[in-house]
Amino acid sequence: MIRVSARMGLWLIAGLLAWTPSAPGQEARSSVEAPASVVEPDGFLLRSLIRVALLDLRAAEPPRPRDYAVAAALLDRARDMAPNDADLTRRYIEACWGAGDTQGVLSASRRLAALDPQDTVNQLRLITSAISREQTAEGRIALYERFLAVPEQDLDASVRSRLALDLALLQRERGDEAAFVGALKRAVVLDSTNKDAAMLALNLYRDRVNDPSGRLELTSNLLMADPMDPNVLRALRDEMALGGAYKASRRFHDAAWVVLDAARVKQSAEDSALGLVLQWINDGAEGVVTKITDDIRGERERIRRMQAVTSAGNPTLLGEAAGRPEDRRLLPAIEQVRCLAAFSVGAMEKVTTSIADYGATVQALLKTLEDPATRPPNLDEATMNDQVALMRADLCLYRLLTNIDTGLIDEDVAALGALPESDARRIAVEAWRLYRSGDAGAAFFRAGDDPESLWCALLVGQAAEDAGQMQAALTAYRHAMQAAPLTAPGAYAATRVRRLVGEGMPLTDRTRALEAYAQGVPAWIDQMASRPRSFMVLEAVPAKSNGGALDYIPVRLSVRNISPIPLGLGTDRSICSRFLFGPNLETVPGGANAGVEPEVSELTRRLRLMPGEEIAIDVWPDAGLTGWIGEVSAAAVVRTRWRIIQGFQPAANSGQEIGPGCLELNLPAISRNPLEEARMGGKALLDKLPSTKHSQVPAVVSGFRSAIITMQAATPAEVSANRTMMVDAMLPLYPTWPARERAIAAAVIPNAVMAPELEPLDALIRADEDPLVRAIAIVTRVSKADDPALAAAEGSGDARLAALARLQRERIADNSRCYATVGVRIREVVQPSRRGN
Repeated sequence: MIRVSARMGLWLIAGLLAWTPSAPGQEARSSVEAPASVVEPDGFLLRSLIRVALLDLRAAEPPRPRDYAVAAALLDRARDMAPNDADLTRRYIEACWGAGDTQGVLSASRRLAALDPQDTVNQLRLITSAISREQTAEGRIALYERFLAVPEQDLDASVRSRLALDLALLQRERGDEAAFVGALKRAVVLDSTNKDAAMLALNLYRDRVNDPSGRLELTSNLLMADPMDPNVLRALRDEMALGGAYKASRRFHDAAWVVLDAARVKQSAEDSALGLVLQWINDGAEGVVTKITDDIRGERERIRRMQAVTSAGNPTLLGEAAGRPEDRRLLPAIEQVRCLAAFSVGAMEKVTTSIADYGATVQALLKTLEDPATRPPNLDEATMNDQVALMRADLCLYRLLTNIDTGLIDEDVAALGALPESDARRIAVEAWRLYRSGDAGAAFFRAGDDPESLWCALLVGQAAEDAGQMQAALTAYRHAMQAAPLTAPGAYAATRVRRLVGEGMPLTDRTRALEAYAQGVPAWIDQMASRPRSFMVLEAVPAKSNGGALDYIPVRLSVRNISPIPLGLGTDRSICSRFLFGPNLETVPGGANAGVEPEVSELTRRLRLMPGEEIAIDVWPDAGLTGWIGEVSAAAVVRTRWRIIQGFQPAANSGQEIGPGCLELNLPAISRNPLEEARMGGKALLDKLPSTKHSQVPAVVSGFRSAIITMQAATPAEVSANRTMMVDAMLPLYPTWPARERAIAAAVIPNAVMAPELEPLDALIRADEDPLVRAIAIVTRVSKADDPALAAAEGSGDARLAALARLQRERIADNSRCYATVGVRIREVVQPSRRGN
């Protein structure tokens, strides 16, 4: 089942069809001899049944498991009519899943395996279910090994890889370390797109072995599993920086932000600072200082201009322009970069300005945090105290390193005295304070309490440099670089190394290996998020561009992997499998997009796509409300234009937009010719009813629905009288139809919630004894717990029908929203009082 928001809103259905019944002696607008519309009844009934299931499910806000169970019950009846329809079986599986019906999922999955043997997602579901039923660990292990031994041509490697991962986890639970590692290796080797296996292998190695080369290899595996995971790209960035490969580090940082920008993620101050650090190390400090200074100067100038406009009599900018321009300052993470970048090139005037701004910023933040009335409501006391200590310590250290405003740190140092003596922040501040006071020996002694500290390493480097011990300074600064390579202090240390060496950053063997690795990563990976056509082809082709009002017109949707590597397929994988079909529905002038809803389709048939491999499915995009509105509007030409959005996400200005590394398509209009029965005047349609042939029932009941819903007259009383006249004409006809045609009528004709005059017809349909009609009637027309139809269904001897009746009774008892209680939720729109003359 497709789970889409059930909010339908109000649509402007007025004007869709001017249905004016003939007055006595007045000729109808359409002739009774007009050619009858013939629609294949079995297919139409199947689609109508599916639509009822969808509309009922989406009436709930949000759907509960029993709502999914009702949908599954209707879809199960649909499967009786189309047992070989794989897509219908998938809908049923999803409904059973939402209902928590494990047995229904498994039973249908077995059927799906026969209908689509290439569906690896379904294969994996069936195999893991079978293994889970084995009672002993030894039995499960034996089954895993049996499936892993199946040849490639009989069981895809992507499935066996996931089974190997499950086996590895089971072996770890049993404490068999060797078997765990062996199975995990098999999972990684079998399928490079098995991201969970690649992640587990990396974490296992990282926890047990401190080997940068092996760590890089396993991170590389993770990159191939999902080249667009920003966390993987950032992990590579950090790995490169740790080894001194700053050029490569910058590349992966930029690639990560291509993905994050496409996902509409905003950079935090820390993210921005990290990018500036990489710019500093690769391109020099001067450009970074200029950029940051220009940014804050520009912001302050913008405020000045706004205040000038405000003072000229425009009050709308008062809030945004309030305060002094000089009070607009950089966030601490950015200010720290500006401070040390300027300090590294000796721009002391800019350093002094930066330190002053930094101090003012910290004081303002401390005031906010320390006041219970202004601090964030979710900030607990312990976290607040830790943040305050960190801000105080950082400000002290930047003042001490630059030797500016050191006389202002007494209050902060006193506050840090409340921290344990072993606290790294306290150690660093006290050591630096001792050094600036001239007591180098005491400073070294205090710094020795935390010899691995970044700031203590900077202290040792500064002291050695001041004493002319350049080799010792170089060693200390290199240690600081490795301790925090992507921070402002780490970048400052890198600058000092370059200054002491007297040339560009010296390359180690490790650095050369990292840069060589980065050069071997294909350039197209960097732009996957912004140039998805570089790795996949997306196509969508409607079955036809023109058809009848009630025709089934699917869209053939296909995706092909054109990259040189296998790519994972799924909602959170390299090729996103989720698509939104957004409709633009044109009925008559003024009726465009009236109440339409999108449809979501999942292309979950494979775990991965190999290079050059394509997967295609047929999507019925107007299965739900959009198709219902289009059929109700069938008195005129109906045109639908579909915007297909892969990996859709909320847009900033409402609506939906594509996700990272995803594509969208805009299909040309699909036109549907008018339905003659919907164009008829009142008398003509009434005259046609008695002579309706079975093959004409879909068109006639659809015309009947259009007339009931879109009826207009001078007064509400006339609308009601006209509807009553139509219902009276239908009442003697309905019992004469075969069960299939009665089921079509039950699924298509609105209920009394949408038009109260339909209650006599509702009662007739509720009393129908055919099992399928009963099922449809329960869902669409039973809204009271004491309705005899429920008791009749529960005592019918039909287990499926009895279960459906119990579900409906529970929903009624809870006052749940469903088709029977709210209809298709258009009653407030089609009320005669809202229609006017």
